[in-house]
Amino acid sequence: MSGFLDALFRWQATYIPAELLPAYCVAGIGFVFVWVVSTPERNVGWQFSVEVWRVASLNGALWNDCLRHYNAVLANSEVRQLHGVAYVYALWGTFFAVPMQVLTRNEQKYGDYGRMLRHCWVAAYTTFYEYVPDLGLKTARSVNNYARATKDAAVSSRRRIGEALHLTLLICKFVTSLAFSCQWRSTLSWSTSCWVRPA
Repeated sequence: MSGFLDALFRWQATYIPAELLPAYCVAGIGFVFVWVVSTPERNVGWQFSVEVWRVASLNGALWNDCLRHYNAVLANSEVRQLHGVAYVYALWGTFFAVPMQVLTRNEQKYGDYGRMLRHCWVAAYTTFYEYVPDLGLKTARSVNNYARATKDAAVSSRRRIGEALHLTLLICKFVTSLAFSCQWRSTLSWSTSCWVRPA
């Protein structure tokens, strides 16, 4: 025991001299003061960290469940029989439908956060699976109809302009030939009158 006390006294003499005791006391009191004052911030920080971990865990569990359901859909024989656009459209719908299905089945597990996420997925499903593809098809059909109508109008306008130019050319030919004919007759009558001798 005396060896322990000797070591303790040596350590105290080396690291805790009497002249530093007031500084250590002030530092200790300052530490306690900061600890007490920062308790609300620490509590908020810990609570925030717990909530971040809870949400991250919920998201991880959600994506794990969703990936298992996606694999089940990909292994489905009905989906494997689809080809081309029908296959892509089915997978596109599955992308939105699976999280909605998982969140509906496990509503107790995900709570309010799951209900909020489900509403977001329903909105995305309605917008990007039901509305946007239909809008794209209708827009493409409308653009095609407008392009066809514009082409028909351009062809009709071109034909009418051609007919108008053709009619203008015919009128110009007629007027020119009439003018030359009248001038030739007047020239012919003057020249014949010069050659005729008076009697």
